[in-house]
Amino acid sequence: MQKFVIEDCFTKFIRQFNSNLLLVLGLSTSTKKWLSISLAAIILPITVLATLKFSGILPEPQQPETITLEAIKWEFTRPNQTVDIFYVVEAFYNNDGLTASPEIHIWDYVDRPYGGYYYDSLYMEIRTNATVAISNGFVENVYITLHKDNQSSIGLAIARKLDYDAENLSLIDFSGASTWGSKAYFNLKGMGQPRSAYFSAGAFWLLPTPNSQTHWLNVSFELTYYNGTAYKKVIQPFQLNVIGG
Repeated sequence: MQKFVIEDCFTKFIRQFNSNLLLVLGLSTSTKKWLSISLAAIILPITVLATLKFSGILPEPQQPETITLEAIKWEFTRPNQTVDIFYVVEAFYNNDGLTASPEIHIWDYVDRPYGGYYYDSLYMEIRTNATVAISNGFVENVYITLHKDNQSSIGLAIARKLDYDAENLSLIDFSGASTWGSKAYFNLKGMGQPRSAYFSAGAFWLLPTPNSQTHWLNVSFELTYYNGTAYKKVIQPFQLNVIGG
């Protein structure tokens, strides 16, 4: 009953609006007909959307339930030489239809003379896999942030295919972080409501300080998904510390 009442109200509004407008404009009969059709084409979709919302057929967007997991920590003492690290800082989540494995692959530490044009750096790869096991569930969004101290910076190697790869995810936006910026980030959206998704990108943690200086970097993986009945957001934080040697 409510649906028909709403439709009737909108129909009366459109008819009255067209009549009043055409009367004021004083247009010819053919022009009035063309303008009336054009106005109906604009207003009718709005009417349908409003009807669907009021009747409950088109649900309002939900605020996802947020689940924050315990932080994974990793520490490394700064050496006075270039070294290969080849270490994976990883987490695994399997609950409520979602399986996810956010990872930080730390490849190497490059030592450079302090005060030169190039800085000490730690090269890493940010990587995540996610699968929703429920038939009508899907991955909605992946948002990865890299918060760091104000004496280091984050460079992103994202232009080449080798350093940026994605499956069923569209890269909406991204940013590196200079010494005066607080964070770098990747913002990705699921393509076609996918049940599985993958993303990886290279990042350089640049350390323009002497070896005795300590730095920190907090990486957060935020994965929003639909479990068939509700939206949920799972946040997995990582805390990386490079200790002055």
